[in-house]
Amino acid sequence: MTLVDHLEEFLGPITKGWHHTRDGTKLPFGVAMHEPGKIVDTAIFSTLGLSEFPLPSDMDRPIRHEFIMMVPDVFRPGPIPGFLQQAGMEVLSRDQPLLRGDTLGPYGDLFKDGISLMQAMYAAIPVYLPDEFAAYGDVALVWLLLVTRVEYEAIRQQGWEHFEDRLMEAQADMIDVWRWPVFDDPEHPRDS
Repeated sequence: MTLVDHLEEFLGPITKGWHHTRDGTKLPFGVAMHEPGKIVDTAIFSTLGLSEFPLPSDMDRPIRHEFIMMVPDVFRPGPIPGFLQQAGMEVLSRDQPLLRGDTLGPYGDLFKDGISLMQAMYAAIPVYLPDEFAAYGDVALVWLLLVTRVEYEAIRQQGWEHFEDRLMEAQADMIDVWRWPVFDDPEHPRDS
């Protein structure tokens, strides 16, 4: 079974791919969109080829990974491929892997029309998928979860374990880009 076979088995067949940024720059890896249906009302995207670049780590071997993103299906034609391109290029330019609990950003509002409070990305275990999805040989499959600025700050200050505990306590829908932060946000109180 190839990496593509593994991704398609768990995420659905690839229906579209990107190898260039919006401005036409060719990337060293691709981004794939998967056929709808593996998770109801969810658009699933993955990098493809990022794992060809082993990244140094404190472990006894380099780390290779691919990223996935899961968002509401209405974002199937939206900006998600660009988010994955940004994340992949950041990791390659820093020459450091993205480990569980690591963050990227904040970037400001990721969805420019103000429909979402999401501003950063968080490296998580893909808990909405079967356990056997999380690794393909020595390739780790990392879920990039979109998070708000207040969540990003809490992760940096209090640690990723505290954030994940709050997600569980709140029973947060981690695919929902319109969800409220799991921490109080003075700029966006819940009663407004």
